[in-house]
Amino acid sequence: EGLGASAYFAYVHGIEDGRPTPPLLTGELVLCGFLARAAQARLLSSAHDCGEGGIAIALAEVAIGCESGFVVEIPEFGCSRADAALFGEVPGRVVVSFTSRHADALNSLADEAGLEFCPIGGFSGSDILVLRWQSEVWIELDVAVIAEVYAGSLANGMDVANSSY
Repeated sequence: EGLGASAYFAYVHGIEDGRPTPPLLTGELVLCGFLARAAQARLLSSAHDCGEGGIAIALAEVAIGCESGFVVEIPEFGCSRADAALFGEVPGRVVVSFTSRHADALNSLADEAGLEFCPIGGFSGSDILVLRWQSEVWIELDVAVIAEVYAGSLANGMDVANSSY
């Protein structure tokens, strides 16, 4: 479910063990080709991988960059647990943002590549990021608070890195 050796297990549970999900290199190549074609056709507003922290962290970083909230229904991804769906670090999973007028073209492009294209939500017009799984709200946070914590974690990380020299 993508939690082996994940940032989530290390930070939340203090477990730095397990094996990450290995990438499927041919699938990664197909995904990169899809993203390149979609970008070249100007169908994407952004693309963010879910490799570090899972889809929840990727979506939080997108919200920070856009300075806007949105509402998302996280797909089950075959997971039996919400934390795995939200924080599982699975290769080959990318969150893209796009205007609604590009949805059909992106779906066709993904279909041609043999990739799953799964719209999961949209911008809400508010400053709140809402992540649901199985129709239940699991995360509901103000984007400004997320940005403040994120900036603080980067600053703290830099302080730790600088103190080792």
